[in-house]
Amino acid sequence: MANTEQFHKIASYTYLFMLFRTSLNWLVTSQGPAN
Repeated sequence: MANTEQFHKIASYTYLFMLFRTSLNWLVTSQGPAN
């Protein structure tokens, strides 16, 4: 059986990572032709 606490920890970390990548993507694209 999987540890529920560990699963929730991994899920929250994955969510935070995806959120971080999304905001990073948004920051880069909002710069426009800067890159």
